[in-house]
Amino acid sequence: MISPLRDFQALVLSGKSVPPFSTSNDHLLCRVRNVVECLASRPSDVGPGDIAALIRQSILRSHLVLGDEPELRVPREEGWPDERDWQQFGCDARVAGAGHYLVQPRPWNPVWLDQDAPSVVEAAIKQVDRRPSRLVPSDPLVSEYTGLQQYVSPGQRTAVQAAFLIPPGSTAVISLPTGGGKTLAFQLPSLAWANQGGITLVIVPTVALAKDQEERFRELLHEQKKNRSEDLPPLAYHSGLNEDVKNAVRSAIRSGSLPIVFASPEAVMGALRGPLFDAARQGRLRCFAVDEAHIVTQWGHQFRPEFQSIAGLKDALLDVCPPTALFRTLLLTATLTPECWEALRFLFGRGGCQLISEVALRPEPGFLLFSAPDEVDRERRVLEAMRRLPRPLILYTTLREHAEHWYYTLIGSGFRRLRMVRGGDLADAEGEQLLRDWRDRSVDIVVATSAFGLGMDQAEIRSVVHACLPETIDRYYQEVGRAGRDGKAATALLVSTPEDLTIAEGLTRERLISVDRGFERWDAMWVRRRAAENDTFVVSLDDRPADIADTGIRNASWNLRTLVLMARAGLIGFTPHPPPVVEQGDDEDAAVFEERRRRIFERFSREVGIRIHDSHHSDKAHWNSVVASTRATLRTADGHAAALVRELRDLRRPLNDIFREVYTLTDPPVRPPRMPGSCPVTRRDHTVSFQCADPEITVVTATVARLSAELERAIAPCSDDVGRSWVACEAISREPREFRRWREALLSLLRYMVAGGIVELSVRDGILSAKDWAQLTMRSPQNFLIRGSVAGDRGAADVPVPRLTLVDEQHVTPIDVEQVMMVHRPRHIIVVPPNAPDPRLPRRRLLDMVRHLSIQDLLARLQS
Repeated sequence: MISPLRDFQALVLSGKSVPPFSTSNDHLLCRVRNVVECLASRPSDVGPGDIAALIRQSILRSHLVLGDEPELRVPREEGWPDERDWQQFGCDARVAGAGHYLVQPRPWNPVWLDQDAPSVVEAAIKQVDRRPSRLVPSDPLVSEYTGLQQYVSPGQRTAVQAAFLIPPGSTAVISLPTGGGKTLAFQLPSLAWANQGGITLVIVPTVALAKDQEERFRELLHEQKKNRSEDLPPLAYHSGLNEDVKNAVRSAIRSGSLPIVFASPEAVMGALRGPLFDAARQGRLRCFAVDEAHIVTQWGHQFRPEFQSIAGLKDALLDVCPPTALFRTLLLTATLTPECWEALRFLFGRGGCQLISEVALRPEPGFLLFSAPDEVDRERRVLEAMRRLPRPLILYTTLREHAEHWYYTLIGSGFRRLRMVRGGDLADAEGEQLLRDWRDRSVDIVVATSAFGLGMDQAEIRSVVHACLPETIDRYYQEVGRAGRDGKAATALLVSTPEDLTIAEGLTRERLISVDRGFERWDAMWVRRRAAENDTFVVSLDDRPADIADTGIRNASWNLRTLVLMARAGLIGFTPHPPPVVEQGDDEDAAVFEERRRRIFERFSREVGIRIHDSHHSDKAHWNSVVASTRATLRTADGHAAALVRELRDLRRPLNDIFREVYTLTDPPVRPPRMPGSCPVTRRDHTVSFQCADPEITVVTATVARLSAELERAIAPCSDDVGRSWVACEAISREPREFRRWREALLSLLRYMVAGGIVELSVRDGILSAKDWAQLTMRSPQNFLIRGSVAGDRGAADVPVPRLTLVDEQHVTPIDVEQVMMVHRPRHIIVVPPNAPDPRLPRRRLLDMVRHLSIQDLLARLQS
């Protein structure tokens, strides 16, 4: 909603008494309101830069959208910007009486950017709608548990269906664009299985994301009267919890009272491992999900060993599940490169791995690129932009020390409504407060390294600034994707220097160890191995060759890179090993015990379980040959990735063409539809466009859905050679009593059909109530039903599951019947009225030409 300028005017002139206004749900007006209130109560928390930037954005948005006069009367008093401040922020400020300025923004035409760059910023300020609506009707369970009547896209529908329908024990990699609703794929199973004591494990890369996911899931629980989320312990398990609360979470996992838990890989591989194995043994672990799964395959100087080990944990948990209660694995990401897809398929492929994708390029960001000659010039350009780009805004750097530099630079430039995040953990009280401030719109700028914002659903971010050159295009696209999640235009500015290229290429080169050094590290770890159960071994990441003195995280990182390289080469596989059992001695002080326990688990966290796949793993010649080949392949890929990053310094083709190249897969074939977008090249060539074809959907190809033997026998007399079965249904009577009898017969049939394996039901709206759908879903072996359209849905590829279609008298033309007959499923039961015509010769009845049973006859066979 656009806030009229008079609301802004009333607000900024209100002093300490902030008046009510009609558009209080407008995020920009809320930010201005926060500033005014803060000036009155905590003036040190607001800087003149914060005020000037928000007022400039407010005036321009009202002017650009509503045509309001681009001028605002503002106080001329302590705490507010003075005339010099307004000038720095591109505004003219005329004295208007003793206590006010009349502020009027000037157009921003930066000569260092392309001449059409201002249009990008204006679109973000106007919040131009960029994302086309692709809503499709929701399935019954979604409506029942969330109240949502529509999926946000066909891709989200396919992802949710896959979460219930892929074979137990198998894996689905779900790749949907940012804002595509991936999280519903694990949220809905958690809600559906909660009352049965089922639990979903969601592994997340940062504490911030764990807390964000917890808050969103609790909102879903609040929507259900039968679920009381306040009775549950925390759903996000992290280091910021005290030991009593952690114990409560672990106990809830064991008892089956916790429907979902969000945790880091470190927690899952450590303190939560025991409770999770208990849940798996009891058959209560229903879903193993990894959010932002591309992180699993990314290597870097802040390497986290546990991310590479969770695939082994998944396999070990499957091994202890009852055969009839295997969980499903979901790997979710918005950016899937060929390397990432191959790695995930390799690591998690046991039991089968399928790809569900709806890949499309983001239409929201407009890209601004500038190659600065040095750091001094970059700082000048970025500061100029920071005073004019719309809020909220994230400024990204690569190195932590650079984030600190920019944070203090902005503080010195008059900004106070900003925070710094170095790493994205946010587990402590300060991190909690930052997240609250960010959600409450009392923070306008976050200076961060790449982890911040990962997966967090802050929809209204209008600008992303890179004062760096990301080491990969994938990282750049992910970070740009933090903006415009509400589907409205956003600005993405990147200002790089030649030194950035050196840093980016250094980070890429650092991730691959040399062959010779790798063997030395492997030899040092293998010599000190210890045997574990089931033909597995445990090696320590703290071991090292004799000539290496480093025993810290860097040494552990290089050791794990060695192991991952060996796994990619097929020499070893990862597998978890049991956590240590640490008990307090009879005379041991509690503090002493806790310190001993901490040291033991710290050492345990540096250990990796492995299984040998190649018996020649310690033969140096064989090791060199196999690993060198794999390393060369990865090195070639790294070289290509580095070349793509260099293009950001001297762009010669549309930026979206680079993104399409990065996210194109060959097996299965996945390619984002072409969309020119807005970048310096398309603006120069006058080819800016945000239109594109609907993305193709890669759907699940193997499902658990099968008809029971009893149902197959019952429908055998009315089945043809192409998987269709024909059932005759009486015409619907308008007489209430006869209609109730007809409907009860239909419901009886549907109950048997669903219990016997029918997953997709196509029944005209109005025949089944929400209660009917809920009761039928409870009878489904998969606890899930697909609400099919009468003639199939052209908006999505079909999921191969058994289907029943009711052809009622409102859809009984020859064309209607032919469309139903063209819907291909493994089994398709078609219920038709007596007057249904044969599409091949409409003058004759279809039932005269096909083998069929009446509903009553079929029910008799099912009941016998």
